[in-house]
Amino acid sequence: GILKPLWNSIVVSFFSVLSTMFFAITAGYAIGRYKFPGLSVFLGLLFLAQIFQGPIIMIPWYKLAAMMHLIDTQAILVLIYGTITIPMTTIMMSGFFQGIPQELEEAAYMDGYNKFMTLVKIVLPISLPGIVAVAILSFIFAWNDYQYALVLTSSMKSKTVQILINDLIQAVGSINWSGLLAAGVIATLPVVLLFAVIQKYLIGGMTAGAVKG
Repeated sequence: GILKPLWNSIVVSFFSVLSTMFFAITAGYAIGRYKFPGLSVFLGLLFLAQIFQGPIIMIPWYKLAAMMHLIDTQAILVLIYGTITIPMTTIMMSGFFQGIPQELEEAAYMDGYNKFMTLVKIVLPISLPGIVAVAILSFIFAWNDYQYALVLTSSMKSKTVQILINDLIQAVGSINWSGLLAAGVIATLPVVLLFAVIQKYLIGGMTAGAVKG
């Protein structure tokens, strides 16, 4: 019975990565490149958003999900994961954008590029290590989450692979060790493979985002 929870984890992680990358890139670029009224307040809210997570807001999240009729759905997990990963990755990407020389963008403007074209064709290719770091961090969090999925999902239509592993541990009678170990290997493989493929981008992106800004 691992295929459906495994697919749920893949879907939730995929959309969490997409939403996180979109907001982290756009908001991070605005923070890193422009000064606007309320910037310090916005940054403060991003830092606070990283603090108020986990059990402290579990009940409000559950009530909100029930009001929106999203209990036991993949959508509520994507929304919650975004509130956790977007603030962290936005701050990281803003530091990365600050490390890119503005002269490159000014040269693009002189060549006739507008701001959007400059972002897409000049800034984003240079920012690839940071973007990859954002993607892998958001994927790992969504893939490994247990507490939110445990509270907000209950059926096989939305249960993730981490919850399935817990079900194998708490099975009636003796623990299903063979199923538990097999599920653990399967759940670990995607993260291990991702690290093996893009580890150089992850290290470079995290370093750049940490020391700038």
